[in-house]
Amino acid sequence: MKNTLPIKLYFLFAVVAITATSSFAKATGSDTVFLDRNNQKVSRDSALYYKFKVEKLASGLYLIKDYFVSNNQLASEQTYKDEQGDTGHGHYISYFENGKIECEGNEVNGEPDGRWNDYREDGSLMKFSYFKNGLHHGDAIRYYPNGKIKYTAKCKNNVCRHYKYYTETGEKSKPFEDNCCPEHPVGYYSFYEYIRKNYKDPKTDMKLPKGKMIVRCFFNKKGKVDYIEFKKRLHPGMDAIVEKLIYDMPVWGPASDDFGKPTEFSRTFEIRL
Repeated sequence: MKNTLPIKLYFLFAVVAITATSSFAKATGSDTVFLDRNNQKVSRDSALYYKFKVEKLASGLYLIKDYFVSNNQLASEQTYKDEQGDTGHGHYISYFENGKIECEGNEVNGEPDGRWNDYREDGSLMKFSYFKNGLHHGDAIRYYPNGKIKYTAKCKNNVCRHYKYYTETGEKSKPFEDNCCPEHPVGYYSFYEYIRKNYKDPKTDMKLPKGKMIVRCFFNKKGKVDYIEFKKRLHPGMDAIVEKLIYDMPVWGPASDDFGKPTEFSRTFEIRL
């Protein structure tokens, strides 16, 4: 039988095949670094992400991109002041494995600044808020899955007030508790108090660094931390102690979705030691 497949389609298939082959070749090159959930170097077989050689831009900043091992899709990208990726400076964006944007915003000297957006896995906007010098400062709005506003607030120096609440149909509502996020048994900020009271420096002859550790905790439907990701580490011994404290801490009140059902959730903490 005569093959009548259009030449354009042959060309399209060829481009797709070349692109896939190129991505695989890059991901197995000598400059490729494979990472686990904690951004620690691991073998390719146990990696969640990978990245290529850090790119230095004409501006003097360093561009770092992470990719999902599962499908070679871009997982996150940001510019940093340092080659190690400790101090974010510029636009940050992260993605779900399906290619949809998960979170995006700007950092200045390692601190959130300006508007930050969080999205659902279907691509819809879940919430946005404004920051100044790393603190909530400005409008904050959360949306229902149907796009209607769930509530609005005005924030200043990390304190949010003047809440306005709405129903899923857009009508004004009486104040209600937003159960989207897991809650510490005695309050969100008590997490930091728990770390402060229980943390003890590891025994070492080396001088320990002072600074900020950034940890992302992944809570299951029962409010317990299943695993964590270190976005910024300080020292192996210090990291290990904080990791143990997080896994040993009391179970939080579980997060719930927009319809009140228990759901998994992640939250990022900045711990200063």
